[in-house]
Amino acid sequence: MQVTRLALAALGALLLTACSSRVPADELAGSYEASYPFGSSTLVLNADGTFVQEVTVKGQGSATARGTWRFDAARSTLSLHGVMDVVDPYGDILQDWRVVSDEPYVAVDQYWWRVNLVVCKEYPYIKR
Repeated sequence: MQVTRLALAALGALLLTACSSRVPADELAGSYEASYPFGSSTLVLNADGTFVQEVTVKGQGSATARGTWRFDAARSTLSLHGVMDVVDPYGDILQDWRVVSDEPYVAVDQYWWRVNLVVCKEYPYIKR
């Protein structure tokens, strides 16, 4: 009985830490990938605060954007300046997806030790 309680407590602690929403700033730099039914996007966050984004849309080709990023650790949000918005809040492709703009509030979370950038809930950028 005591062993069962201890095992359940350990499992609960593991599950709580696996779905943590706090991400340390030094873990953000790296390569992220988002897959859509109509294409894909790769976002590389460099440690110096710059990024490169490559988007490929089936039947429409590809495009590359370069810009800067900043992380707000208190809010766990990322600001991207000069990024291409590919999808709308409902997960549908934007017709002007090649246009660069600012994305001031990208949610950053951690799920099972993987960092996610949530621009669109259905298609997050997942760190590779």
